[in-house]
Amino acid sequence: MKHPLLLALLLVSALPTFAEELRTFRNQEGKSLQAALVSHRGDGESLRLRLENGELVEVGLDLFSEADQDHIREWMAVTPAQIDYKLSIKAQKVKLDTLHRDTSGFFESEVKEFAYDIAIQNQGHEEVPGFTVEYQILVRPGSLRGVRSLAIKRTEGEHEQATALGSRRGLAFQTAPFTLRSMEAGARNESADELLGLLVRVVNSEGIVIQEFESGGAGLAGQEWGETEATRGKGLRKRLGLFR
Repeated sequence: MKHPLLLALLLVSALPTFAEELRTFRNQEGKSLQAALVSHRGDGESLRLRLENGELVEVGLDLFSEADQDHIREWMAVTPAQIDYKLSIKAQKVKLDTLHRDTSGFFESEVKEFAYDIAIQNQGHEEVPGFTVEYQILVRPGSLRGVRSLAIKRTEGEHEQATALGSRRGLAFQTAPFTLRSMEAGARNESADELLGLLVRVVNSEGIVIQEFESGGAGLAGQEWGETEATRGKGLRKRLGLFR
């Protein structure tokens, strides 16, 4: 009886190999081309080649001979698709309500409720399959009676886009509400909450981050995506630097 590990190695070695190396391809007329397979879009029709001089070109599958088309289809079947999604993400803070106003002391204070309106548009030519938009809003609490918390409060949530987002199509949603406590100028031993900003990431159905966004401002400098109750246990996301 063969050892399971040896059997697995034999099976892997039997699979076709598609390393990025130069190969002679032929078109329908029999003319040849030296190129290497690089990537494909996942539509079964287009692929990217690297020519002998290093140049990258995108061509259609129907350009090749029948034999080379069969070879390329086998390569596509074992090679994950790469699509350069182009998503525009915009966010606007909006005030929802004033929850509390305290005028009993020497200095007035208020607790106001806010949210972010988030708009996402697909600016590419390819539709984006269903995805999830995750967000975290970071607030540094102000000091109370001279004591300031070092912990950063994170309000988190997500919005699911179940269907594909077509080219030039968009979606909009509002985040969960968050509160900010403000203080009248000159107050002693107490300070207002500080809104550091908003972190957003778009995650596809495979858990891969395809786009990231953060609101402007120096407050987010050095801040990273934090683990909270909703994200705990999901593991690390595989990040692709191509989708910027």
